[in-house]
Amino acid sequence: MRIMSAIIAVLSFLLAYMGYIKPETVPFYLAPTGAVMTVITYLLSKNAFLIRSFGFAYATVFILFASGMIVFSGNLLPESFESLRPKPFLMLAVTVFSCILYIVARLPLIRSIVDLSDPFFNSKKSDEILPFGKTRIPMSEGKIGRLFLFSIIAMNLVQVYILIAFNQWYGRLNNALQQKNSGAFGEEVILFLIIAGAWIAGQVIEYIITQYLLIRWRRSMSQSFFKRWLSSSTHYQMQFYGERADNPDQRIAEDIRLFVIETMTISVELFNKLLSLAAFVQVLWGLSATFKYQFGNFSLDSIPGYLVWVALFYAVIVTFVAHLIGRPLIKLNFNKEKAEAGFRFSLARIREYGEQIALLKGGKAETEHLEKKYMNVVGSTWNLVNRQKNLSLFSFSVDQLVYIIPYILLAPAYFSGATDFGSFSSTSDAFARVQNGFSVFINLYSRFAVYKAALDRIMGFKATMQDCEKADTRNEKQHFGSITNEISIQSAQLKLPTGIAIVEISHLKLNANQRTLFTGPSGSGKSTLFRAISGIWPYWEGNINFSAGKTLMLLPQRPYIPIGTLRNAVTYPALIDAFNDDDIKAALIKVQLEHLVTLLNEEDQWAQRLSGGEQQRLAIARALLAKPDWLFLDEATASLDERLEVAIYKVIQEHLPLTALVSIGHRSTLLALHDRVIKMVEGDHRVFHPEEASVPLARSGF
Repeated sequence: MRIMSAIIAVLSFLLAYMGYIKPETVPFYLAPTGAVMTVITYLLSKNAFLIRSFGFAYATVFILFASGMIVFSGNLLPESFESLRPKPFLMLAVTVFSCILYIVARLPLIRSIVDLSDPFFNSKKSDEILPFGKTRIPMSEGKIGRLFLFSIIAMNLVQVYILIAFNQWYGRLNNALQQKNSGAFGEEVILFLIIAGAWIAGQVIEYIITQYLLIRWRRSMSQSFFKRWLSSSTHYQMQFYGERADNPDQRIAEDIRLFVIETMTISVELFNKLLSLAAFVQVLWGLSATFKYQFGNFSLDSIPGYLVWVALFYAVIVTFVAHLIGRPLIKLNFNKEKAEAGFRFSLARIREYGEQIALLKGGKAETEHLEKKYMNVVGSTWNLVNRQKNLSLFSFSVDQLVYIIPYILLAPAYFSGATDFGSFSSTSDAFARVQNGFSVFINLYSRFAVYKAALDRIMGFKATMQDCEKADTRNEKQHFGSITNEISIQSAQLKLPTGIAIVEISHLKLNANQRTLFTGPSGSGKSTLFRAISGIWPYWEGNINFSAGKTLMLLPQRPYIPIGTLRNAVTYPALIDAFNDDDIKAALIKVQLEHLVTLLNEEDQWAQRLSGGEQQRLAIARALLAKPDWLFLDEATASLDERLEVAIYKVIQEHLPLTALVSIGHRSTLLALHDRVIKMVEGDHRVFHPEEASVPLARSGF
């Protein structure tokens, strides 16, 4: 971009020189226009890539036209090439568009868009492109994205030129028909086939390139988001942020897809429309002089390019009205997608808890719940439809009027014999395209409303992830200390997401050589304490320290069973090939799940197929394989009978002798399985604190 800025500066100097010696060939305004373009191109070079790419395209157009202007002014080409002489207005237009691009790039909305887009286009991840048999070209992901984006922009530049060729062809064809010149008509038909063939080929190539780019872009962005979402405890902590991060499945799967598609489509379409607008404004400006209107002693053609001003005035009016009608669409689309996501989530919950619902005969209650959720979808959809109906009615009316308005404006001049039929048809087409270019906002309004709603959801999701990552960083700093064989908690206060304190701890140590049991009433903060120690609970203050490098595994009462093979379920969260079959089978046998050892490669909904007790024993098998330094059991054996629970604890003691064990439980049988008991005691304002309890005292407290 900076090199292009220097090239434009040189060309601007040459334009100034040619304008001085041949003022009739180079308009006076091109030299200062070039100076402005030089500065703007340099400034755009400092912007994000998505902005730079379109600035690069405008700079390329300016360089081509400026070079052509200098060549033609110097009479360096024969007269047969005169039809290729660049239009000075286009150089002025792309300079104006570049200035607008620079200003728009400062807007918060555009900054949000480029912040989401740039990681893909700047990606250094190695990849490959263009398979030719066994030959592939290695490139980084970002370079591939840039290559295809530039290719799409280049195709749009060619398409604008083809549209101008179509407009000129249309006028010549109508003149041939009016003059009944069969020879000229045949030549125009052949020319049409050539132009149409080029147009079709360009459209197909652009479609393929665009789809290839969109697939890569969405893949890169989705991977980035779900990796951040699943890193550390971000996905867990985000549930405490309410609507800012609700329905993460929709935001990753649907909103990212919509963002990628619409960012590409809207930006390229705006680029195409603006270039087409500039080209056809030039055409319409020149044709305006051929249509003479006389109102008394005043002639409309005395106003330079009056047809352009008519199209602009018409477009401003309809765009303003469209904005008034369509302004609420952004919020309505946001509400509709939120209702849809809530309905989908309710359906997914029914599938997940199908057995429990069936056992409780909850079909009627779930039906009523689903009906309420679906009525939210219906209500939000109707609100959107009613508003969209008004905008569509207005938009369709405008689309139809654009066909007749140029004929009404131009017919008097044609009937008076002031122009031929070819010029009449070309001017009508140019007027329609100029008006369409001026009205691009109304044509994109509905899509932009959907796009803006998706962008808001993605930005809210991203902001929430950043907040969670800050909390994780704080937890990491607080958790790692120099203590080697114990977990030390000092001056700590645990809170609910509402900010209400539930646990206060002045000083507590958990020794690695002691099996510790926590007990106390429900709601006393035992599980919250375990989650704070493990680093996933963000609402606490104080100091929780344990040695860096030590591993900690926390098993909740209801374990997570991933979808897939039984082998994947047992080895989770390690990779599937982390353990050999003999170790996996041995772990299952130790927890009395020997009936499952032959099913390791079988895929099933294991969370539904296994009983609660089997799921808890499978989770213990994971711990036997992982061999953590600290193992926290949060009522992780509550679904087992007392005999089996005792047997499982003995298995842990026998096969994990170096693992420190900390439990939450309420059964008296657990007392004999632990060396130390800590009871959560209620203090003032329902704030609990841990107290050491002797085993006999603890027995009476169960």
